[in-house]
Amino acid sequence: SGSFKIDKSKNTQLKRVRLVNTLGQVVKEFTVGQTSFSVANLAKGMYFVSIETQSGLVNKTLLIN
Repeated sequence: SGSFKIDKSKNTQLKRVRLVNTLGQVVKEFTVGQTSFSVANLAKGMYFVSIETQSGLVNKTLLIN
């Protein structure tokens, strides 16, 4: 579908959402205040979603086919 969604509790505040490639380069930084993010223009491959909240940092893997 060309997008991914972050499910969060209503008390969780997103501070920053970044998409990082396997070389550690920030490919895209998303506007905070949304929970659905478009990745339609990115090349196929593995990426890491770096999600920063008031509680800390979480990294998730994202595969684009």
